[in-house]
Amino acid sequence: MKKGHSKALSINPVKSRKKSSRENLPSQAGENSLISKSMKSSFRQTLIMDVLLPLVSYYLLRHLRYSTVDSLILSGIFPAIRILYMGFKQKNIDALGILVLFGIVSGALLGLTTGSAKIVLVDGVLPTAVVGILSLGSLYFKEPFMYYFALEARGGKNSPEGREFESLLRTDSFLCTMRLITLVWGIGLILEATLQVWVILKFSIIVAKTTSNIMPLIFIAVLFAWTLNLAKARHGEFFTSEAQPSIE
Repeated sequence: MKKGHSKALSINPVKSRKKSSRENLPSQAGENSLISKSMKSSFRQTLIMDVLLPLVSYYLLRHLRYSTVDSLILSGIFPAIRILYMGFKQKNIDALGILVLFGIVSGALLGLTTGSAKIVLVDGVLPTAVVGILSLGSLYFKEPFMYYFALEARGGKNSPEGREFESLLRTDSFLCTMRLITLVWGIGLILEATLQVWVILKFSIIVAKTTSNIMPLIFIAVLFAWTLNLAKARHGEFFTSEAQPSIE
């Protein structure tokens, strides 16, 4: 009896440690809710379809003696294919995808009508500027723009991952984090759009085309890394089971 009793006592600390490790799981889930695997996969797809293939196809078409405007329009097919494919896969094209598609189509039509390569490039910047402006404008409302963007990236509110993410909005701390993310992304996107327009108007088409594909990737990578670091720094404070609901 004494041996059994002492053995039970020796096991209890192990159980206690296991229980303690389980209690830390909500904070880890909160971090994963901000930066999901699907978002990282989407970033890789964007790198290939929105940067590498458009640049390679543009220089290839120019080498084959296609006009500058035609080369710009044809190289813009790859981002459109990515958006349409994701829309077909998810059976829905979100507002951001529609905005980008509109920019591609309108830029192509303006390029064919005016014959100006710079107009094609400037028109392609408009979706970035619009998203940046919408992000800052959404700060006047309870649920900022980046919250909806992140929710859509998780399959919407009807998906299991989306429902888990949506439930976090009940905490003041999570809402504060999303508003900060929206503010920084809004400023960053407007800054990117401004720099792109300046490069397009100031430098040659070759330089402008290259930067128009690479610059968004740089800005998104920096903003994405900052968002990830913010989640890692705050997830223990922001995403715990003891978080209190916000008072409306």
